Amino acid sequence: MFDKPDTLWVMISAILVMFMTPGLAFFYSGMMKGDNSVLIVLYCFIIYCIVTVLWFLFGFSLVFGTSQGGFIGNFEYACNIGVNINPHSFYGPTIPFSMFFFFQLMFACITPALIVGTIIGRMKFKSLIIFTCLWLILVYIPIAHWMWNENGWAF
Repeated sequence: MFDKPDTLWVMISAILVMFMTPGLAFFYSGMMKGDNSVLIVLYCFIIYCIVTVLWFLFGFSLVFGTSQGGFIGNFEYACNIGVNINPHSFYGPTIPFSMFFFFQLMFACITPALIVGTIIGRMKFKSLIIFTCLWLILVYIPIAHWMWNENGWAF
């Protein structure tokens, strides 16, 4: 069974990270020319949506699934199969596994949004979408697996 205060703490932490995305967008828009302000807010929210879909489909599974040689996970949690209210024995034994999924999703969303401030006005929208997908798949997912999976090589 899970611990209610632990679950509440993780939920509040995840929601605070979720609020960091619009905060980051407004922070970056304050440093840009006026015509790019709305664009950077839009870019941050679009990145949020793209990462959420990729994380749900396969990202979480590749990071926290059973390790394949310490470098990448498998697809055991693809499309949230097996991610439910029951706690995981290693990843948050006192919180629901679905809450752990949500907490990790928030960090997966905020990290590519941090990059937006450097590319605004320099990259087309289509290129941003491709870059976000490739960056999440080729950089974030493997490194997160190495560091946070119980069998990752850098754990």
